[in-house]
Amino acid sequence: MKYEAPKINNDPYYVPVVVKSKDYLVGYLHAMNLFLAILHDCLNRSGLDIDCSNFDMGLDSTRFNDIMIDGRRATSCSIDEIKQYFEDLIEKKVFKYKEEHPDNNPEILDKSVLKIECICGLGFYSFDDISKIPEEPLKCSACGRVILDYTKHFDNEFEFDGKETKWRS
Repeated sequence: MKYEAPKINNDPYYVPVVVKSKDYLVGYLHAMNLFLAILHDCLNRSGLDIDCSNFDMGLDSTRFNDIMIDGRRATSCSIDEIKQYFEDLIEKKVFKYKEEHPDNNPEILDKSVLKIECICGLGFYSFDDISKIPEEPLKCSACGRVILDYTKHFDNEFEFDGKETKWRS
């Protein structure tokens, strides 16, 4: 089966968090937090102070299709376009986390168990308690896009909905 991504004007779009269910998401979050704590401790012991709290969880819809944040399909892009896409994406994330803004206050976000940002840039959702994470898919209140999607299926039940790439580095 293929993942049925939500659509705008009949075109499927990128979803920041896609998982089987809330229970699956909560288990993943607990495991990820444990992994990040261990990673942070190991880095500190090696003399590196790297903030691991903003690592991407890897739960977005690109696991199931090749739709990128900007709506393009990765297989329609050249390797140079893909490289530029990721460079721009990383640069924007680094700038955002370094920017002086109340939303980036570590005292607020440290208590967060799940953060989801809509690609429209106007919807940011932070849950400080597992019980506050919705049981049903969540839509951005600003643009209406689905930003948390529950599939009711394990990831391995889905076939990738994209073309085979012939990229070489």
